[in-house]
Amino acid sequence: MEERPSEKEIVKILHAILYAFEATVGTPGSKVLIHVSRKIPEIFGKFGFDLRKGENPEESVKKLLEILEETGMLKDTEFKRIDEHTFEFRLGECSLSDSNVHELLKSEKVFCPYSIAVAAVLREVTGRDVVLSESELTEKGSVTKMRLYKYVVL
Repeated sequence: MEERPSEKEIVKILHAILYAFEATVGTPGSKVLIHVSRKIPEIFGKFGFDLRKGENPEESVKKLLEILEETGMLKDTEFKRIDEHTFEFRLGECSLSDSNVHELLKSEKVFCPYSIAVAAVLREVTGRDVVLSESELTEKGSVTKMRLYKYVVL
């Protein structure tokens, strides 16, 4: 009988596909962030996540990251404001990092999928457009900066 892939192996494959897709498409635009910001409350609402416009951005993101850390998928996350319009999301360790996807894609322009979720929350609570810098991939995680704009013309 053939051995079937585990759930974690399937998630790793999907993670790698998402990275490859992002490298091809480029920066996640407003349409992507709007769609993600609508799905996050639907998915994480089951775990007590409530997304409210006008709420402190750092607190909103912190609530999401706490839920994700509880799953064991992420460790050592940090979201901080650098200045009035700039934020930084640091993912110390992702459980998917042992798939070597970071090594394979270091030369590509990619965005950590978790940074897209963080940017979507940031966009929703601030009502501003968010532009992500490409993620700096580390051995076990990533660093992504994001900046708020009143309007973004692409």
